[in-house]
Amino acid sequence: MKPNLLKLFLIGAFTLVLQGCFVSTDPVLKPADAVYPFKTISFKAENTVVTLSRKGNAYSNLKDDDSPDYLFYPVEDGIYIAQAAGKDKKGRPETLYGLVRFRDNEAEILLPTCSDADEADLKAAGIEKKDRWFVDQCEINSLDQMKALWEQIKDKDVKTQPLHIKNITK
Repeated sequence: MKPNLLKLFLIGAFTLVLQGCFVSTDPVLKPADAVYPFKTISFKAENTVVTLSRKGNAYSNLKDDDSPDYLFYPVEDGIYIAQAAGKDKKGRPETLYGLVRFRDNEAEILLPTCSDADEADLKAAGIEKKDRWFVDQCEINSLDQMKALWEQIKDKDVKTQPLHIKNITK
């Protein structure tokens, strides 16, 4: 995995562990299809408070020049597909994805890594898990795959990673 973009997504968006990600080379979510549920959001992840602010058609961490562009797509009430599109440390495009549940002042990443997903759920969603340099990566080719993954896991007890929201500006 590319450390710079992964670190940004880990700390700045909605995933936390270094093993395996939901990834694509090109973003599958376009700004025209995204929603903007807040102007800014500050949350604590791994003892770091991060603020994402809307700038144009995306959210970014304005305190970080290398911040990827974040977009959200609603799957159902309080559930979003989060997309972080940026570049790896070699300057190549890379995009990371997560399923995020927002409730009151809490948020959580569902299945923070590809490795956390059940093989049957991935298969049903049309997502292929690949071993990349000793970590699993799930390659995403369409937004429909992440929507289908949500349908597979929504009634299951899956691994989550909490994010503690400090402030939201609508």
